[in-house]
Amino acid sequence: MIACPRCGWFADVSAAREDMVWAEHQRDAFCSDVEPIRGSASPFRARLCIKGHVRDAFGICWECASAASGQRARPHMRSRSRTA
Repeated sequence: MIACPRCGWFADVSAAREDMVWAEHQRDAFCSDVEPIRGSASPFRARLCIKGHVRDAFGICWECASAASGQRARPHMRSRSRTA
């Protein structure tokens, strides 16, 4: 699997064909100077996230990711050391 980080294009092709497919995609002037993101597709990857949203080809649920980015992280609770 190969994807373009700028425009979101991706192709699920074998590793032997990735370079040829990427060269074809780079003909577009908008994406000519970016490096591809390469990943492997797993037949065991869940198609839906835990909330039921459809994941993309890399297994990312963008609905959950965008909702989480707007939230503020909880502060970490650190236990007090007990010295007697």
